[in-house]
Amino acid sequence: MERPSFGVTCPNDIKLYADRAKNYTTVTWDSVNATDNSGVAPNVVKYGVPFANRFYQGRHEVIYNASDEAGNYRICKFHVTIEGKLKLVQLQKKPSESSKNWQLPQSGLIISSMIS
Repeated sequence: MERPSFGVTCPNDIKLYADRAKNYTTVTWDSVNATDNSGVAPNVVKYGVPFANRFYQGRHEVIYNASDEAGNYRICKFHVTIEGKLKLVQLQKKPSESSKNWQLPQSGLIISSMIS
């Protein structure tokens, strides 16, 4: 008896950006299916898939483990990477400070320039 097979249904790594103004996104992929040469469908258990497929920023490992009645198994493993979108803001000179200080609008954060 041979190990189960995922055929071509095991996804490649997935890389997406978080939803606007969020640090997560919902990720979907085509169905991952395992078959076995015995004719009996193997048992497939998945790991690393969060509730509602909501993945937060970072790199996540997803594993599907297919096992048959003879104890043979095969693993489908891929990574889901979620990156945050950079928000570009225009710095403004703070009028009450020297020309080397800049302020982020609506934050009050002051950045001092290292350039003379």
